[in-house]
Parts: sequence; C-alpha cells; structure tokens
Amino acid sequence: MTIKAVSFENLDEDSKAIVHGLMRIKNADGKQLFSAIESAILTYMLTHDDVTSFEIEQTFPQICQPEVSMTLKKFMEAGWIHVDEFKAEEERGRPTKIYNLVVTIDQIFEGTREIEDMREKVYGKYYDDLKKLASPLAKGMS
Repeated sequence: MTIKAVSFENLDEDSKAIVHGLMRIKNADGKQLFSAIESAILTYMLTHDDVTSFEIEQTFPQICQPEVSMTLKKFMEAGWIHVDEFKAEEERGRPTKIYNLVVTIDQIFEGTREIEDMREKVYGKYYDDLKKLASPLAKGMS
C-alpha cells in the first residue's frame, strides 16, 4: 500500500498542528483514525466556510479530484457536512457544490468514540491539544 504525501505548506502553523494531531489519533483497534488527506480536508473545513472541492484541490495540490470527492462523500455520510448547490444564471454546465462543516470537532470525536472511559487511552493527549487548537480557528462553530 502506498501512502500519499500531502504538503501542508499552504496552511498556517496552528492548522498544520491540527492536521498532524488528527493523523496521530488512533481508534480502539490501534488503526489511524484519519488519513493525511482526511486530516487536511477536515482541518481546512474547520477553518473555512463555504468550501468548494476546487478550493481544496488548490490548497492541497497533491490531492486529486477523486480523493477530494471521496473524502467529502465520507464526511457527508457521517453527517459532518452540509452541501448546497449554486449556479449563477448566466453560467452553463453543472452547479458548484458548496460544503460547510455542520459539527464541531468535539462532535466528530464523540461520533468516533465508543466508550467515554477509553478517550484518554485511545486519543491520548492529542485530543485535548486538538480541541484547544481547533476551537479558536473554527469559523462559526461553538
């Protein structure tokens, strides 16, 4: 299995720390909870409103369109994002999909945790660090 390298050079230091923290978190089985791609896209959505897949592709040039679409679909199925479609009257072709995160980082972790007592064992210190970093960065989330 090949692991794709994703560059985070377009992110500020706090966002980079969130991405790296998300990538360190493991579930109860010891498997990585978020891939580099999922971590990058989730962090971008935590810090931006009205996101398009094109914006994500421009921010992370190593992530190609199908990977962005698959990740956004996974987030939609989890109930983490809402999708609106926008099409200007004079435009032709498909409408643009606008994605917004509708949950907080706490709600995301709640959905992945099976037992509250396992939090410290499973997520370790990274969970609290991520909450501290993500809270002030999240746009419109409280």
